[in-house]
Amino acid sequence: MVVSLVLGFLAMFVATMGMKCTRCGGDDKAKKARIAMTGGIVFIVAGLAALVACSWIGHQIVTDFYNPLTPMNVKYEFGPAIFIGWAGSALVLLGGALLSCSCPGSE
Repeated sequence: MVVSLVLGFLAMFVATMGMKCTRCGGDDKAKKARIAMTGGIVFIVAGLAALVACSWIGHQIVTDFYNPLTPMNVKYEFGPAIFIGWAGSALVLLGGALLSCSCPGSE
């Protein structure tokens, strides 16, 4: 999850540099489009990292819950945090996909 957060901040920085209203990278539109697409790809990787972390914990919770050798006082259930993590990772994936696909190609 920490890797996802670090990648998310990196993607925000890269995507901000690729915006049309910034002066980073000059006025070359193709260069800015590639920078914005790179930010979108990093957002997708960050979303996948968050999805893997949440799903891994979810699998561990389900496995421990149905294990007959696990004591009753140690069994966990899904809480709101795991659902927020899944929804957040889905939104980051969607945002990264939209940012990557919205960039114009070379004309």
